[in-house]
Amino acid sequence: MASKVKCISTHTTFGNCDDAAKHLKVGKIYTLLTKQIHSWHTKYQLVEHPALWFNSVQFEDVKDTQ
Repeated sequence: MASKVKCISTHTTFGNCDDAAKHLKVGKIYTLLTKQIHSWHTKYQLVEHPALWFNSVQFEDVKDTQ
């Protein structure tokens, strides 16, 4: 099963990430496609926006409820 993440902020583009305020909604749940781990930050790529990268601090993991 794919990992789900919930957007908790849209206020950073640190790490040369895309502008989350233009593409994401706080409180909405997204599906994690892949991630890039760097020395000072991690970038998430989402199924819903596969051409964009967002800073991982903008999300929290969603626990499986099944």
